[in-house]
Amino acid sequence: MIDLKKALSVAEEAVTTAGKFLLAHQRDVVIKKHKDAVDIQTDADLKAEEICIKTIQASFPNHNILSEEIGFIDHQSDFTWVIDPLDGTKEYIRQIPLWGTILSLETKLKTLVAACYFPPTNELYSASSNQATLFNHQPVKLSSEKKITKSFIYTHPPTSKTKKQTANFIWDKLKQISFQAYRLRAHANDAWVLSWLSRGGLEGYWLPDGHLTEWYDISPGLLIAKQAEAKITDSYGKPVKRGDLTKGIVITNDHIHDQLLNIINLQGQSLQVDK
Repeated sequence: MIDLKKALSVAEEAVTTAGKFLLAHQRDVVIKKHKDAVDIQTDADLKAEEICIKTIQASFPNHNILSEEIGFIDHQSDFTWVIDPLDGTKEYIRQIPLWGTILSLETKLKTLVAACYFPPTNELYSASSNQATLFNHQPVKLSSEKKITKSFIYTHPPTSKTKKQTANFIWDKLKQISFQAYRLRAHANDAWVLSWLSRGGLEGYWLPDGHLTEWYDISPGLLIAKQAEAKITDSYGKPVKRGDLTKGIVITNDHIHDQLLNIINLQGQSLQVDK
């Protein structure tokens, strides 16, 4: 058993403390290494990660930790904290205000707690499996829009690493969505998009390919959307298994869910995920 109220409080403390550190030190950040041509790790990532881990371990010293920079700390626990200490490092280093600190607490079967803090706009989103989503500690409400023609749809677009066949399929589907939705927008920080969705800022989100993000990037946002009563399925309308992004994810205010799925699966087309 675990005290979810305490766990949620620890999660909020961890992300806000780390996020405020990141904001204060954005101008003096040092690049530690390049993961690829433009993907980087900074001293700020590492310090924010350290803050999150210390905050968690002060209350839950025997829990596992899975974090983007340090990897997996295995304490043989049933509980694992999944941390992205700086979600949006490339934006952070370029002074674009689209980044934050996000984390979730999980078991093998479910996500129990999530918190996302976005310092540039001072937005804190949090939820637990027995508590509805809060935005800066106030209740949220999904959009009530019922027509996709009046809806904002966000997506995580392909990258230069996406296989050509997969990318062509995705762009074709996004073209179709853009013709039918009120507005189609792209954003690669999935947890932030799902946080916006939870409080009615948009009506739908599609992750078309599981290779486009990591579980730690999206896990907190999934619980925040779920506890706001958003509808969550894979790209074919089936339930999403925890940790499995292979069939994509569709999340909406429920009212437009079938309309968005119909576009994605138009004419029997389906995404052939590259292995």
